[in-house]
Amino acid sequence: MKYLQFILLLLTFFVLQAPAQSDLHDFIGAAKETVEHGSIGSDKSLLMQGHSMFERALAMEPDNLLLQYHVAYAEYRLMTYLLNREKDRFDPVADKAVERLERILRRKPDWSEAQALLSAIHGLQIAKNWTRALTLGPKANSLAQQATENHPENPRAWLMHAAQKLNTPRMFGGSIDEALDAYKKSVELFENRGEYDALEPSWGYTDALVWLGITYERLDRDEDALAVFEKVLEIEPDYAWVKYSLLPALEEKFVENE
Repeated sequence: MKYLQFILLLLTFFVLQAPAQSDLHDFIGAAKETVEHGSIGSDKSLLMQGHSMFERALAMEPDNLLLQYHVAYAEYRLMTYLLNREKDRFDPVADKAVERLERILRRKPDWSEAQALLSAIHGLQIAKNWTRALTLGPKANSLAQQATENHPENPRAWLMHAAQKLNTPRMFGGSIDEALDAYKKSVELFENRGEYDALEPSWGYTDALVWLGITYERLDRDEDALAVFEKVLEIEPDYAWVKYSLLPALEEKFVENE
């Protein structure tokens, strides 16, 4: 309830104004919060609204790489929603996000943030159509590896490195143990990060926790998984995937094993 009230206040103030009329940092902060809550609550309207806010900011500064990145990030979150609910709308959004990030990387080829996000998007494209794994899998793996090498302290780089290790078949270099270590490192980096500029990417902490919990569960470390899922809900009580799916399913396993 609190986050809905917060978002309504944000939208009342910011949606009626262009970023030039308000401080860009505040406007981007509001857009980031809108996308984040849309992702956590699986709320398409908030995801679309956040995407629109980023696009309006980009229209004011079309050469701003950070704003281009944020639009692609909003598209990534929208892709995650569409993957499970409106698959027919997935590919056009994915194509725009990929094109946007590839354009960014042509201008800034060693930018860890763009590499990690593009790796994540290729991962979703593979999840939508597993026949693309042969072409997109190596790209996603390479991007995640480059991201950690270019910026070893970037928690989103380690998040994507972990995702590639978890989802890549063992014969092609996948490893659930390496994935676990990388998710732990990502969480540690998130929890020890200092202050950051509001315009910089800041997403991924709850993603890292959720996937750490999933990895624990796949390793039959259910107690550890339970602790992580409960931690997620302490941070974000309305995290729909954990609240309504992952945690209830895990709790049911405990009941069955009694």
